[in-house]
Amino acid sequence: MKYPTRRLPKRRTEKRQAFHGLNTQDHPALMATDQLCAAENVWSPHAILQTRPGLRETHPSLLTPLTTSLHLRYYEIELINSISGGYNKVGVTVECRQSGHAIMAGMMMKPDGTIKSLVSLILPTESILYETVDNITLLEEAPQTGCGLFMAVAVRVYYTGNPTKKVYWFELDDETDAWKAFDCKQFYTPVSLRYGRGNWCYSSLDYEGITPRKAEVLEEYNLLNGGRTMYFTTDGYSDAFTMPADTIGFGGAMTIRFLRIMDTPIDFSIAAGATDSAVKQIGDSSVQAHLDRTTGVVSFTSGDKEFALPRSLAENGLEITAYIYDEEAAYRLLCVDTLCRRYDGRVFLVGGDADGNKIFYSEKDKPFYFHVSAFLSVGEKGNPITALALQNRYFFVFKKNEIYRIIVDEGKAYDLTAPLEDYTDITLPKLTARMTRVHSSIGCDCPHSLAFCSNRLVWYHTDGTVYTLYGSNGYTEGSVYALSPNIESQLKNRQTEDLCCISGCEKDGFYYLSDGNTMYVGDTHISGFRYLSGKGAPSSGNGGLSWYKWTLPDGLKAIRLFRTANQFGGIFIDERNGRRVYCGFFDDTQDKLLDANQVLKEQPIPFTLETALMGDIGQSGQRLFEATVDFRSDDAVTVCLKTEIGYLEPFTVESKKHWQRIIRRPGHIRCRLAGLCLTGQGRFQLGGLTLTFEA
Repeated sequence: MKYPTRRLPKRRTEKRQAFHGLNTQDHPALMATDQLCAAENVWSPHAILQTRPGLRETHPSLLTPLTTSLHLRYYEIELINSISGGYNKVGVTVECRQSGHAIMAGMMMKPDGTIKSLVSLILPTESILYETVDNITLLEEAPQTGCGLFMAVAVRVYYTGNPTKKVYWFELDDETDAWKAFDCKQFYTPVSLRYGRGNWCYSSLDYEGITPRKAEVLEEYNLLNGGRTMYFTTDGYSDAFTMPADTIGFGGAMTIRFLRIMDTPIDFSIAAGATDSAVKQIGDSSVQAHLDRTTGVVSFTSGDKEFALPRSLAENGLEITAYIYDEEAAYRLLCVDTLCRRYDGRVFLVGGDADGNKIFYSEKDKPFYFHVSAFLSVGEKGNPITALALQNRYFFVFKKNEIYRIIVDEGKAYDLTAPLEDYTDITLPKLTARMTRVHSSIGCDCPHSLAFCSNRLVWYHTDGTVYTLYGSNGYTEGSVYALSPNIESQLKNRQTEDLCCISGCEKDGFYYLSDGNTMYVGDTHISGFRYLSGKGAPSSGNGGLSWYKWTLPDGLKAIRLFRTANQFGGIFIDERNGRRVYCGFFDDTQDKLLDANQVLKEQPIPFTLETALMGDIGQSGQRLFEATVDFRSDDAVTVCLKTEIGYLEPFTVESKKHWQRIIRRPGHIRCRLAGLCLTGQGRFQLGGLTLTFEA
């Protein structure tokens, strides 16, 4: 006899062990099943989804409690040569207040993250309404009076109405504790004239073996200090010496040295704005030097009579150094925060104001010598450069909506110490550049978001996109790829006051993008980033990197991210206890924040995640039979299953401090798709999710 048998239901399993990033653009039913439609404070560094590392604040605060500030900025430099104690990074924080002076504080950092604070600094200006620091440039060079690290502060000082533009220079002292004021006149002073002649012997000069020479115009003056040195040969007849035309009308100081073989040099000084020096003795005569600032003529008198300087027993025996310092020109050179670059012995800076489309470069191996014609013009004058970067052997110049590639060629070098056979004028060699426009509608307006990931530039633009530049030799518009289509809605519509906090950093294959209290982390380990294909995005899911969203504890805001050899961290404003500024590192299992008594207090990290909907949207008449979740947590976790219809009743699972598995059978829930939501705090890892459907 045959008995009827009950038909067993058909079961189908959806299993995911790894989840790769956030997708806020697509519907949960349409996105890849290994993506998250919502996530906060989690990431997947080793193919296991887990909570982000904890933020540990350092002690002490970099600045005293902040007042109501106009703005707060941070600047840093990676040193080529470590300074005392093995420190290789120096950072400076600036607070500009609504009244009074700006306050600057600094720190030095070792590769292991050890920090040493510097003495706070207030700019040496007289009584003012307030001042705004527009930029700080940190440069490394041979020591002058300190350790060889220099700081230029470009500032607008408000006394009454319109601002006065100034540049202040400092050098870090030998003890590397404090910044000391530095006179920029000690920077390199170029030689702008040799073999100059006086007013009475221009056409013939032939005695004591001296061959007549035509005057040689050599180097141009230094924009940083306005200095230039001119050499004249005295003849015993001339009492006046005319400087080059571009010195006429200057108001700076002047030094004059007269040297005869076997004699002690005789030095004259004319102060800024003055026309006469003190009286000095030359032989039996009391001699005074005079400067006619309207004609550029230096003359000498003894009493009320003209005095002819004795003839030199060697050429160029009269040395005149003039400081034709145009402080606004120096300000335009140093006022733009576009990341100065050092390449092949030169420093490259982007100009400001009317020079916004120019890249100024120093002389090779002379980082403090910028002469007036040493610049490259990029694009239209009214469209300023916003960022400057180096990738391989190329310069990439960014404007807000343009990208240019520049290949710099070295010009011919001249030996300025050897006599020239033809006695003709010399002009300094200029760099030549082969320039190509890479993109005509995409640029970079957040220069501190630039970072290198796998030797490739990555940056953020306020159009709401993270881009990368990919190419070998030929860069075209097709070389610019969007990396963030999956989180585009999260990155758009940034407020103007938030832009100063946008910064980027790479560490161990992850690109970190800070936006104040929120951070976005992109995983560049994916093969789609290394081997870009197609125009516009790497081939990974719906396009782009695997992104994760982190939120900082309430009251904290990142103003700059950075990395050391071993750690990743940043500079943070902590508004919980008097608006202090701290350095912090992501290197702990929990957030460790300083309380009002400057004692570290542990704070568990809250997290949430929501998976995509998994299943077969075309399958009707099925139900969710079972859900299995593998995880490890230090605290209780709230679990909630969801379907395409809605969310089921949440339940809480207590922590067992080790890997555990929960199995949930929700009953007769008819659905085609299902997913998982988890919330909690503390250390957490998700090992996998298995959904079993029954038809």
